[in-house]
Amino acid sequence: MTRRGPVQNAIIAAVLLLAAILCYSNSLHNAFMMDDISLLLKNPKAQNLKYLSQSFLPERSFSDETQNWSKEFYRPVVDILPSLCYPLFRENPFGYHTFNLFLFYLCGLALFFFWLDVTGKRILAFLGSLFFLVHPMNGFVVNYITTNVFAVQFLFQIIALAFFLKARKTPTRSFRYDVLALLAYCSACLCHESAMILPLYLLATFWILKKKSFLESLKACRYYFLLFVLQLLFRFKFSSVQGSLIDKIPVLHINLFEYIATFLKLIFWYFSNLVFPHNIVLFWLTWPVRDHLLLWNLGFVALAIAAVYLFFYLRQRSMFAGWSWAMLMIGIVPVTIGCFIRSQSGLTIEPHWLFFPSIGFFALLAMSCLWLYQKRSKILGLTVIIFLALSFLFISRAMNEVWKTPKSYSLYWLKQVPNYKSINFWLAGAYLEEKNLELAKEYFSRSLENRPTDWQALSNLGLIELGENDPDKAIKYFKKALEFYPSSAVVCNNLGAAYMKQGRQNDAQKAFYQSIHFDPLGLEGRYGLIQIYHRQEKYLDAERLCRENLNIAPKDRLTWVFLMETQFLRKEPDLVVQSAQELLAHSDDVPLLVDIGNMFALRNYLKMSFEFFSKALKLDPKNKEALISLGKFLANLKEYDKAISLWQDAAKLYPKDKRFPMLIDQANVLKNGRP
Repeated sequence: MTRRGPVQNAIIAAVLLLAAILCYSNSLHNAFMMDDISLLLKNPKAQNLKYLSQSFLPERSFSDETQNWSKEFYRPVVDILPSLCYPLFRENPFGYHTFNLFLFYLCGLALFFFWLDVTGKRILAFLGSLFFLVHPMNGFVVNYITTNVFAVQFLFQIIALAFFLKARKTPTRSFRYDVLALLAYCSACLCHESAMILPLYLLATFWILKKKSFLESLKACRYYFLLFVLQLLFRFKFSSVQGSLIDKIPVLHINLFEYIATFLKLIFWYFSNLVFPHNIVLFWLTWPVRDHLLLWNLGFVALAIAAVYLFFYLRQRSMFAGWSWAMLMIGIVPVTIGCFIRSQSGLTIEPHWLFFPSIGFFALLAMSCLWLYQKRSKILGLTVIIFLALSFLFISRAMNEVWKTPKSYSLYWLKQVPNYKSINFWLAGAYLEEKNLELAKEYFSRSLENRPTDWQALSNLGLIELGENDPDKAIKYFKKALEFYPSSAVVCNNLGAAYMKQGRQNDAQKAFYQSIHFDPLGLEGRYGLIQIYHRQEKYLDAERLCRENLNIAPKDRLTWVFLMETQFLRKEPDLVVQSAQELLAHSDDVPLLVDIGNMFALRNYLKMSFEFFSKALKLDPKNKEALISLGKFLANLKEYDKAISLWQDAAKLYPKDKRFPMLIDQANVLKNGRP
């Protein structure tokens, strides 16, 4: 039996991996979503490992002279994970989704081994882990790239539970294991605040599974509760618990009875989607319930009594069943306060708050299926297991399609939660990406609620007006955005661009300086100043700003273009060549190499231009723009046959691109000497 154990575990691990791949194989090419763009693609700090340590420093959201608001949340791992992933995957969503799937699989595998250790029942542990991996409620971990932090949090919480139990089993080494468990607990809390209630999970685990007295269990968890208190004090001081949650409670003007009724509605939504997945969203909210309060409150009391009764009933039948129910109920605790996080729009529940405690549901589901199989009918039990697993899997795959693009998800989300105006913001962003400016303006306008977060929509509305050559209207939007967020580097930069379009160079310069002041690590403010310095022929100042940007983001495409332009304007050929060689040696950014190659070709630096095109095609032999640019380079050297041959091969790769036949015709005309 002992020898068979590792083999069986290996087979189960392989089956769980296969199930995870089957469930999410159609999601791996899905696009970047919402916060993925701001936290990853447009965040210079996330793209430079030297800023990794700064993620642990409590920051300030507003740092100008008139405001000093604390950062709403202290979640360093949210910043660390993108920084670790970006050098590997860059702007390729497939890599991030694959990494997220791997993390999610590790969660399922860790859960299997934890349950196996606790119960000794391999089939039970396998079924629970399988349901956990294929249930559509957990799909956000794979589909939403920057939510991989919840998978990491989950792993730390499982590790903390395992070491805590290990410490109780081996008194001689209890200190060592408790230290490891405490470190895992702290690490989980660096991911998300919901991990802070881990001591309650530990208390329930020791009390129920180990059959200890409540006081003895409380004593075993004393250091964890002490750490909870210290973390809570830390967050009150360095993270705006007061501003992000407590101050939002009075906003709804909700009394206790209305709160209980609305809270029950939130919990019902969550549990109904666990049992019958049908309208799962990233978060769901509802306006306060103000009608039929007596019925709602009586229902709440009845359900609370039923929940307590069910706990004692399950614990009497099976300690593991009692523990599973307790885990699920404890997970509701953070929701009681967290539901006020978006109080301007209603009470909220976010499924990822319950990602860890939901293991209680999957354990109970697995136990029910096994009871049916072992006590009632093997055929019926097996049929139910297969039906549930396949149903969850196919619903998850259908949800993966919903997650395909920000537009598809926002449309689905808005349909499920029409009263949450902020979804209009994400949908507007999707339309803006499509260049559908009218719909973008419509949905940005719909997202406005006359509250501080409106600054983003107002800024985007200003950018649309600026793109439509109406700087006056754009400036009005930007100034309105600054009323909500006076120290926004982004808005200051946009305002500077609008002033530039009006020819108000001094005002633009001040706005760009403010942008850099509010966000020293931001790149955009320096972009604007560099262009002003070019006009003022302050080339040394422009080059200094380029170097500052490259110090922050060494591979930033636009900064390299500005640097090369600046050095050409300085008329220092040796310096130009030196910088070009530096870029050639270290850059693997094909579009950048093509852009710089074209720049050098226009200035008749033919050898250097050819080197840029050659490296671009060496990195990506099928890159369309590199093939076009190299062909033009050859044609300008009157190497028409080589250019035509190159474009003919490219036309076979890209038969729908009409540029290649057109370029071939033009080259043939020039080759034959016809005007």
